[in-house]
Order: sequence, then C-alpha cells, then structure tokens
Amino acid sequence: MKQYSTFCLIILSLFFTSNNVFSQQMKPVEVDSQIVASIKKDVWIPFMESYRDLDREKLISIHSLDIIRVSINLNKIESGSDYLDNLGLLFQRVKKMNRQMDITFSITSSATTADKVYQTGYYVFSSKSDEDENFTPRGYSSFNVILTKDKDSGTWKISLDADKQVKLTHEEFMNSGTIYKLD
Repeated sequence: MKQYSTFCLIILSLFFTSNNVFSQQMKPVEVDSQIVASIKKDVWIPFMESYRDLDREKLISIHSLDIIRVSINLNKIESGSDYLDNLGLLFQRVKKMNRQMDITFSITSSATTADKVYQTGYYVFSSKSDEDENFTPRGYSSFNVILTKDKDSGTWKISLDADKQVKLTHEEFMNSGTIYKLD
C-alpha cells in the first residue's frame, strides 16, 4: 500500500508541476498597440474608404500582390491578380447600378509580431441607392486575416483574407470588439 501511495504522490506531483509549467507557457502575449494602430491606418481605414468611394486602386493597394482569399461559404480560394481583378469588377458593377457601399469592422482579437499580424473579427456590409438616406446592412460575416509588413514601403498589407457569413444582430456586432467605421 505504501508503494501505491508513493506512486500516486509522484504522479500528482508531476501533474501539478507540469500543469503549472504548462499554464505559465500559455499566458497571453501583450499585443503591441502601436502595431494595431498602424494597421488601422494602413489597412482598415483605407479599406472602408475604398468601399465608400468605390475606389478599386485604393482597395488593391492594401493587399499583398500574392493575396490568398478564402470564401468559406462558397468553398472557394482565389489568389493574386484573379482576386484583385474581381474586386475591381465588383466596384464597376456597383457604380453602374448607381449604388453605394459601406463596410464596418469589429476587431475581436489580434496577435502581433514586428512583421506579421493575425486578426479576427466581424464585418457588416451595407449599401444604399441614391434615393436612400442611410446605408442598409446586407449581411454580417466573420473574418480572419494575416497581415504582413511590406519590406519596401513599410506599410501593412493583407496577405490572407478568409471570411464566412454569420448570423448576428446589430447589437451583437457592435458589442463584439473594437469597432472601425467611417462617419
């Protein structure tokens, strides 16, 4: 019986020691707020402006030329110029229909290094016609992006962009994270 008790004590000791080491290694890393602010300036504000202004060139400029785009609901992966060209076609179609677009982001998490960032969140896509006074939400989606710092310009670019439609209320969206929207 004494051997069994000693064995149990050793196992419990190892469990609590390794559990303590494991939990210490799993503490969250501090997110660099300067990097997050830089990404807001380099990526999210121009992204929203490009939708509001239907500015294809501005939208393309915030993406890496070898962008990988995953539309999860459509089981579709696009990359590089194919995806960027499709963005331009979207803006042309919206202009021809005399409509305007708007996009608002909610950033729910960020993981940062000096040259790479992973962010998650939600966005709401809205539109309106010339007769409409306000933008009408058309759908909510969750997203995951990887942003990389461009070596030449020093600005952040979207390298991977994946999204999926989700069911959210406007209140849930507004309370989900840090909101980025144009006035």
